[in-house]
Amino acid sequence: MKRSVLVVILFLFVRVSFSQSQGIANQFLVNCMDSLLNLSYIEKSMQNFQQKEAVLPVLSPEDYNQRISAIPSTVPLFYDEIVLKYINLFAVEKFKASSAMLGLLDFHKAYLETALKKQNLPLELKYLPMALSGMFPRAFTSIGSSGIWQLSYPIAKRYNVEVSSFTDDRKNIEKSTDCAVLYLKELFEIYHDWSLALLAYTSGPNNLNKAMTRSGSEKDIKKISEYLVPENREILQAFSAVVYFSNFYSLYGISPVKIMMPASDTVKVKEKLHFSQLASYLKTPVKIVRDMNPEFRIEVIHEFDHRNFFHIPSELKVAFLSHQDTIYKHLDSIYFPQSGIYVQKKSVADNTTNNDNSEEGKNKIYHKIKAGESLGIISAKYKTTPSKIKAWNNMTSNYLIAGRSLVIYTNVQVVEKKTVNHVYDTKISSLQAGEFFEYSIKSGDNLWTIGQRYGVSVEEIRSWNNLNSNSRLNIGQILKIKKK
Repeated sequence: MKRSVLVVILFLFVRVSFSQSQGIANQFLVNCMDSLLNLSYIEKSMQNFQQKEAVLPVLSPEDYNQRISAIPSTVPLFYDEIVLKYINLFAVEKFKASSAMLGLLDFHKAYLETALKKQNLPLELKYLPMALSGMFPRAFTSIGSSGIWQLSYPIAKRYNVEVSSFTDDRKNIEKSTDCAVLYLKELFEIYHDWSLALLAYTSGPNNLNKAMTRSGSEKDIKKISEYLVPENREILQAFSAVVYFSNFYSLYGISPVKIMMPASDTVKVKEKLHFSQLASYLKTPVKIVRDMNPEFRIEVIHEFDHRNFFHIPSELKVAFLSHQDTIYKHLDSIYFPQSGIYVQKKSVADNTTNNDNSEEGKNKIYHKIKAGESLGIISAKYKTTPSKIKAWNNMTSNYLIAGRSLVIYTNVQVVEKKTVNHVYDTKISSLQAGEFFEYSIKSGDNLWTIGQRYGVSVEEIRSWNNLNSNSRLNIGQILKIKKK
């Protein structure tokens, strides 16, 4: 009887004390685990998944030490109070997300292990994405690290992982895994110690080297860690906890979700296409298309880009191919407004100019540059070339300033359209107060205007999306908003 009471008291204590993830510096991981449950294929996979309330076994520090020591691992594992907090995060506070996380690990395990074996690295490193991002493919930090492996931009470029204005292959599981494995191998060859290699992975080699110098030690992990920021140094505890949890989750009454990834096909676009155009016309939730294509930074596929293809649910492929010309025009005034553009017919004076780039007989257009546009995008729009645009505007570089106008000569028929300030709130109105919905950032948006629209504060939006005052917003970026 006393043991039963002790179990209940300890369980309730953990539930209360960890309701705010107290003692865990890496709140980004907590947010990623929450976001994981919002993925369309995770929602579908968990519909028929029977998961009881997690059970917390009564274990002493010695019990944890014994169990962790028994796990075969080349990467050092250990137990301390912070490790216990992460174990409780996975096993108690976020047990539903942990079931999904384990399911995703099972789904991708074959590729992860193959990539690690290829570079002769420890197989237990397959658990690292769970500690870094909760296996959330669209994970993105305020400092720019991205994907399940939390790769920085310089590391991605070093290993030829594409990151452009339109796409981010760090969010592609296979491409990011290949990159991360090579980087981990490089770090181990530098430090010859897996604990130091993991600290270098999250903190950066320069920061780790500084910490080693300040601590006066090259091997004392505890001393070195004191000179690193908490959210980076806790990777060692988070990794130990996730390896322990992945081996003993059944003790907590938890099992992996069987992931039901939807069948998909690849299709190519002939004109630029917004995900919401496709979803609206084919009457499918936009989040399904979005979750199938995590690599797209904005929800637009450009026909001139070499990545002019995307994944679509297999059952919609025929409908898309049959109606794509109509789909490109569907709601195009909303998703591709042409505000700031007007047409001026060429005058006689224009026709007599000696400038070879004046394109005699074509219309003279003044194009107002919008944020995120490049000469490549603008030239493709008007069926011309970047070099001609530079010549018409006496430009010596490719640098553009949003708000300024460019002279362009073209035969493309441009009709001035007014920006339609239209917000689709029909689904939002059906939500209960406290439920989250997703908002896609549009041109001209900022946190204040979005907050005013939905009756929330800038601070709340930042908190829900792990943003800070220096975070940049991108057109097409998805924000979580809680309905008031």
